[in-house]
Amino acid sequence: MSPKKRAGEDKAARHEREQRIEAAQARRDAGLAKAKTGDELPVTTVELEKDEKQPTVFDMLVRHKYVGIPLRMVQARLEKKRRRQEAAAAREAKRVWDMMMLLEPGMRVKLIHVGRIGGVKYDGKLATVIADVGNRYAVRLDSVDPDGTVHEGQGQEIKIAAQNMEIYDKEVEDALAEQEALEKIRRKEERAELFRDIRQGNWKKILGNEVEVEGEDRDGEGGAGGAGREQAADPVEDVTIEYEDLTDESTIEELRHFYAKKKMKAWLGKSDTQDEILAKIREEWAMRLEAIKKFERSFLDAEAAIHVGFKVPSVRDDFRRFTVNPAFAIAKVGLKDARQHLYQLLCSDLTKGTLLLGDLDKVVLDKRPPEKGGPLNEDGAYNGKQLMFIGGMAAGQYGIIHHYYAVHPLTGEARVAEVLQWYAADADSSTRYQIMNEEFQDLHIKGRARKGDKTAITLAEDADSMKNSYKGMLIKITKGPGKSQRAKILAYDGETKQCLVDKWIWDKSILEKAFDQDDDNIPTVPPTGDSFYHLYMESDKEKTITLHLTGRCQRAGYDGAMFLSKLAANFDAYSGRTVKIIGGTGKGQQTRIMHYDPGRKMCKIAPWKASVPDKTSKYKIVESEFDDRLFQTEQQLVKLEAKARETATKDENARKTKIRRRMWAAVRIHMMGMREGAAIEAQRMVLAAEAWAANKDDENDAKDDGNIHMVNGKPVKCTWKSIVLDRLVGVANVLLMCR
Repeated sequence: MSPKKRAGEDKAARHEREQRIEAAQARRDAGLAKAKTGDELPVTTVELEKDEKQPTVFDMLVRHKYVGIPLRMVQARLEKKRRRQEAAAAREAKRVWDMMMLLEPGMRVKLIHVGRIGGVKYDGKLATVIADVGNRYAVRLDSVDPDGTVHEGQGQEIKIAAQNMEIYDKEVEDALAEQEALEKIRRKEERAELFRDIRQGNWKKILGNEVEVEGEDRDGEGGAGGAGREQAADPVEDVTIEYEDLTDESTIEELRHFYAKKKMKAWLGKSDTQDEILAKIREEWAMRLEAIKKFERSFLDAEAAIHVGFKVPSVRDDFRRFTVNPAFAIAKVGLKDARQHLYQLLCSDLTKGTLLLGDLDKVVLDKRPPEKGGPLNEDGAYNGKQLMFIGGMAAGQYGIIHHYYAVHPLTGEARVAEVLQWYAADADSSTRYQIMNEEFQDLHIKGRARKGDKTAITLAEDADSMKNSYKGMLIKITKGPGKSQRAKILAYDGETKQCLVDKWIWDKSILEKAFDQDDDNIPTVPPTGDSFYHLYMESDKEKTITLHLTGRCQRAGYDGAMFLSKLAANFDAYSGRTVKIIGGTGKGQQTRIMHYDPGRKMCKIAPWKASVPDKTSKYKIVESEFDDRLFQTEQQLVKLEAKARETATKDENARKTKIRRRMWAAVRIHMMGMREGAAIEAQRMVLAAEAWAANKDDENDAKDDGNIHMVNGKPVKCTWKSIVLDRLVGVANVLLMCR
């Protein structure tokens, strides 16, 4: 062995020994702490000083009497979830803490929460503890020979954390297994006896009275016994079976009866065993119960939001304008969520087909007859049912049928379904999108410049009108003066279409091909009105790449967000623009991008505007046992929201009328004051002149010092009489101005 290799092994052994010493010291300290504190974990709580913070807008909304109701409900739910998580984490920490105090080399443990490593599933495997290594433990798995012989602690050695194992006691496990086996045998015997009594017709024993009926033959002979044998020949479907009654001893006929009765969606094969069928039923039944719980929560949230909107139909926004209470939008989201939970497991298909005609408020269903899978020819057959599009235009979108006509009374069309409202679909990994401008037109990315210089360039007339729409992009001259030059856009004015650029440089890829040298010694040429340009993005390799405007979503979005392709821009190039779905789920829908996160490639979007289905739309109608409740609530929401819009419109018109009245009142008072003031000023001047003329020859004039007033630009001496008159006229002028 080389000295270098030996030194490396010595270093590894020394490092491992140091870790073991540190781990042993940590365990010793933990043991001392436990001896002092008992079963309580040695955690010290430090109270931090509370900083005085100003309440945020969200805090103010939460405190609101009506608007804050759904927000407080969400906060309470999150707080409840957080407390459950904290309690589970505390229990797990306590279990791990107690186990660490007991773990010693040679103890048997069972691995949990490990998962698959290298394709091998480790959960449930038994192992023997060897030693503690730092914050982990070295354990050795059991080895199993081909003949089934188990060798404890002689298999593979792995290192795992304390939370990934639990202490295994063979005696305790055997005792629990024995109790479980005995309980299973007891239930099996009770069930066998129950069905034996059912076949023999011993109903008094089944009902709790073990006194036999006269003439009843327990051995199966005689009239009652014969009747029992005849009943035994009947199918098992006559017996009502609930899920709680199903056990591992249930027969295949009972399981299949339960499967058919509950209309389960799991596929059952003819060769499936009893255990396989029971496992599928248990899994789907648990998922159904969870879906029902989620449906109830969403439905109750929607009803609460409708109640809030009904109490306060119109509220003021940030600009003090009246608008519809946002609780109605929250209720619509809750009902959509409830519909989605129903569609997962609790709905069954009624009919499928392709539309003959689509519109915003009605659709014409397939023309096939009912015996070939087409829609029924009965008025109201699908009222309140969910119409789901599974292909073509508006795929993934669904609506609620308000009324179904076999023959429409006005248009005469057959199989017409009037839709109460459409629910737009959220984008998923099959969605293909296109980025457009605010008017849902193709985004301007190339054209002919109107003028340019070293620091700026003016784009064509049809360029985007939004401020800083092209900020962060690269503009490259493709033809005319400045060809093969590019610059980074620092700012953009949507009104003048002028871009402020950093500096013009040569495009390196073109430069290397044309000149085979660096661009430092080649002067640039500013663009002019004869230059043609193209907008690009800058890649990591300092090259220009095409601006990403179309692509496929990298993963499924949710209400209010969608995730663009991984090739999307690494800067905010999409905020304020619009996005339209051109393929996949939600085809035809469109909305506005509120904000774009370049790091996550995520767009915060406004609510989707539902698309109009057409002849390419493939549909199916589904039903569930909760349709009546949902349909009534959705009808109530539509009516109340319409009334709320009327109320908000009236309140807004009243607010505008009140503002206009105040404005015109102020204008009228101002004009009246100007007219009255001019008349009073002229009268004052006349009275002042008359007062001066009447008192100019007064014998006491020498004693009166007088006051000098300016009349028509000339100094006029007035006595106290004229001054009092002037003051009275001034008071009258003020009163008229304030009237």
